[in-house]
Amino acid sequence: WGFGDPHYDNMDRMNYTFNGCGKYMFLDTENSAIQIQVKFTQATGAGLGTVISAIILKIADVSPIQINLKLGGGMLFLVNKVEFAGASSFGTSPTLIEDRVSVIKPQDNLLRITSGGTGITVRDEKNHLIVTIVLDDALFGKTKGLMGNWSGNTNDDWLLPNGTILPPPLTDEQIHFDFGEKWNLSASDDLFVNTSADVGFFCDVNYMPIFVNNFTFPNASFEASAREICGGNTECLFDIAATLSEEFGQATLNNSAAIKSDNEVIENLPPEFDVEEAVFNLTLGSLFEYTLSATDANGDTLSIRAAGLPAGANTASSGNSLTFSWQPDNANSFKVSFIVTDSKNASTSLVPTINMCACQNGGTCFIAESTGINALTVQGYNILECRCAIGYEGNVCQDVKNFCVTQSGSPCHPQVNCTNSPTGYICGPCPTGFGGDGQNCSDINECEKNTHNCQMLCVNNAGSFECQCNSGYQLNPDKRNCDDIDECVTGHECLHTCTNTVGSYTCSCLENFEVDSTDSRNCIPKTPCTGSNDCQQVCYVDESTQAKAEVCSCNRGYRLHEDGRRCTDIDECADSTHRCSQTCTNTQGSYTCSCVNGYTLQSDTISCEDNNECIDNPGSCDSNVGEKCYNLPGIFKCDCNDNQGLVRINGTCQVPTNSTAQVVEPAPTPPDATQAQISNAVQFRVYGFQSSQYVKQTHSTFKQALASALTRYCNANEERRTECGLSGRGFTFTELNIHRIPNHPQDDGNDALVSFYALYPNGTQNSDGVPVPLGALFNAWSEQLSTIKKDTNLDLMVTTEAETGSNTKSDDLDWPLVLGVSIAGILLLVLGVCVLVLACAKRNTGGFPPQHDFYERSRWSFGEQPSQYSITGESHPGFDEDGLPVEVGTNYGSGTYGVQERQGSAYYN
Repeated sequence: WGFGDPHYDNMDRMNYTFNGCGKYMFLDTENSAIQIQVKFTQATGAGLGTVISAIILKIADVSPIQINLKLGGGMLFLVNKVEFAGASSFGTSPTLIEDRVSVIKPQDNLLRITSGGTGITVRDEKNHLIVTIVLDDALFGKTKGLMGNWSGNTNDDWLLPNGTILPPPLTDEQIHFDFGEKWNLSASDDLFVNTSADVGFFCDVNYMPIFVNNFTFPNASFEASAREICGGNTECLFDIAATLSEEFGQATLNNSAAIKSDNEVIENLPPEFDVEEAVFNLTLGSLFEYTLSATDANGDTLSIRAAGLPAGANTASSGNSLTFSWQPDNANSFKVSFIVTDSKNASTSLVPTINMCACQNGGTCFIAESTGINALTVQGYNILECRCAIGYEGNVCQDVKNFCVTQSGSPCHPQVNCTNSPTGYICGPCPTGFGGDGQNCSDINECEKNTHNCQMLCVNNAGSFECQCNSGYQLNPDKRNCDDIDECVTGHECLHTCTNTVGSYTCSCLENFEVDSTDSRNCIPKTPCTGSNDCQQVCYVDESTQAKAEVCSCNRGYRLHEDGRRCTDIDECADSTHRCSQTCTNTQGSYTCSCVNGYTLQSDTISCEDNNECIDNPGSCDSNVGEKCYNLPGIFKCDCNDNQGLVRINGTCQVPTNSTAQVVEPAPTPPDATQAQISNAVQFRVYGFQSSQYVKQTHSTFKQALASALTRYCNANEERRTECGLSGRGFTFTELNIHRIPNHPQDDGNDALVSFYALYPNGTQNSDGVPVPLGALFNAWSEQLSTIKKDTNLDLMVTTEAETGSNTKSDDLDWPLVLGVSIAGILLLVLGVCVLVLACAKRNTGGFPPQHDFYERSRWSFGEQPSQYSITGESHPGFDEDGLPVEVGTNYGSGTYGVQERQGSAYYN
């Protein structure tokens, strides 16, 4: 051991005095495993000597520990250049610093710092620090600095930084200038940081020390008083002379005895654990036990304690041993330390390395060769890597591996569901129309195999087939058989007379005309007029008259004017005599066909075919976020790719993490609706059904069924198209045109009420958001309710009825018939005539009275732009339920409504 300030006993117990001022290397060891630096500042009083005002202890792999003397008493304790927050709690129980250094405070003015067999004691005494050092035996012969070369031989203690040894004896001046000043710290070696405690401690630039061999006292009486205090103790006398403070000399004298006592404590060897390192290999859920034992070279009584135990861990002591036991229930990081302390308060700490095996589901732990431990390491706490059992993945094998999701997508055919299992994946059956094992599916050509049941033509497509008909036929609703098209009704191009035939039609001509040999649709005069005439287009001789009169006629696409000479264009689009499948545009003498957005006109210039946007524009949907494109008539939609097992969770397409859990997507929130849309909605009662059951699949199926029913109803004939407000033929409603009103469905007892309105497909209306009239919806969905129930697998009833107006007129037409039968007993033949007459009368009067109030709610559906209401009233063109044009009048002053039918001249109010 060694100690001092400013009188030193070095490691070989050689005593000398050094009063340098500044920062010095007090002790350094080989490879700087242990390094002590001190700061000397001028002592109080005469200022002819110096004291230690700060010290640094640096241990390899531990942050520097700095202790500063505070002016007026007390010590400032820093770790890694920052005040240590736990310094105020120092006491007789050890405080660990970075698991390597133990600090105790047995007295208010004393700190004892130990690490293994090395320790220092720092004492605050009368405005200076006294330092005592004890080194581990392993450092013998490996020291240098002001404490000299610890070798047991004082002849080599004057070792300089360059390795030179000054031969003894040295004078006090040589000790100061030739030895001590050589250990002044360079800027690169200086570990000190400035602190608030440095105030009041300094070195004067003109400082010059006095030496033991020539110190003097200011007068004889002062010297006599000093010698009375110190006796023959030279260090005591020197300190009084240097500081002119008898109190300082008395402290030096007193400290000699205290230092010897401190040395006895420091020289006490600390206890040691039987192992230098401990490794706790823990397994989640398994009981772990580890026994630590310690010994003491001095035979002192030992106690072992643990700090930082995880919740649920226990320790049990027995003699010089302690057993740690714990069954981990979590993999949260923790740090536990064990401290063994002897009866003289010397202590040693041990912090074990924790290796946690947290593998789940049959996974096994291993230590990676490249790193030694898993990268998941926090201050000695390591979660080991896992080798997962088949079917599991994740850091600790916590996740069921989804074999159905690979970098290239599902391993199964794109249209086959993939089911995950712990050992692999299972492909479902190939979709209808495909054959294979589910992973590889190929299209079955039903047309080649003759399994199609098509009456005429079979067209194969991916996974299915389509029946088509020869020219002159149309596909039956059963999608298999073909029905003859009566072109004479649906639209023909005969100039005069059309005669329907099976699969076609023929044109014939009126009297005085014959079929044109160059165009069978045309008729040409048998006897054309000769000479000039007033006919605009065609002139023929009427052979049936005796006068052989010349008569005017017109070409195809025109009709003869009332003046008998001119020809006017026939609007085939308005007369519904065109053959366009969708939109008809009239031209002079003819018409052209076109298609709405989402369709393409075919080579026959009549038919429209749906564009498959999913094929034409493969990037329409974002596959990077799991979307798939689904083609619909005239449009498309993007949704989660169900072939990859994706469902929409919290707005994004995801694969459920738990393969056994059934993920049910909620129905989307309905869009905001206008009052016109809500007023034209049809309500359904769903029996034995609650709103909580209304999920996305229910919503989609319901809308698809309603769209199909509306398409069939509105395209049945021209009257239905007019009722539905369609401006052309061949329009298809899709689920995207069907909308649920806000806040629906609503529970009503054991049932649920849900209402839908319909918007028009692209190209049918000039303004967006116009709803299909309530009457058409009610009729369509009521008529096809059985099909809707079958398609949705729901028990339904249409509960909203369209307003049909007064039935008084129909009742008045029926009562004479009843009265006549009951009173007169008219003969059966007469009765039949009466029924026929009444039926004709009912037909001529319009059947259904005009719907005035209903029209007010739905007249926008017919393409009419609403006008500003006047205060007195107004009239609007419209249609009644039979498709007849009407004038609708309103009188806001009286609150009555009037409807004037253009045909029949009937007026209702």
